[in-house]
Amino acid sequence: MKKMTILIYGLLFLTSCSKKLKNCNLIGEWKSIKFTSDKPVDMDNDGVFNINLLKEDSCTEIIYNFKNNGKVENFHKNKRTNCQFKKSTLNYVIDGKYILFTVSGMKQKHPFDITDCKLHIYGVYGVGKTAQGKQRISINSTFKKK
Repeated sequence: MKKMTILIYGLLFLTSCSKKLKNCNLIGEWKSIKFTSDKPVDMDNDGVFNINLLKEDSCTEIIYNFKNNGKVENFHKNKRTNCQFKKSTLNYVIDGKYILFTVSGMKQKHPFDITDCKLHIYGVYGVGKTAQGKQRISINSTFKKK
């Protein structure tokens, strides 16, 4: 009986001190916090190459607002948009560990996960200016729930 009482008080203590978990499912708003590429690039033509893309375009920001209806609002800004937000709406589908976006009628499939209330989207391809010239780069993005 004494062991049972200690166990109950121990469980009550642990549960009373635990943090409340945030709602970390995909639905809702996510703000970009990190963009990295697999190769160093020079997006701002200053002669310095980085894999941290935020060092190359400091006003880059993306906000995804995932809805229950298979739509996601995409707010993005960068130097090409004069650091002003542009909005577009995309379709998305979750297929296991992949998120499929439909962009201008084309489907893009990317691995993703949500860890510690951070959304990670892997393998978005683009073209970047590397030390070897223009090359295809793979971009990984991290978002934090708003």
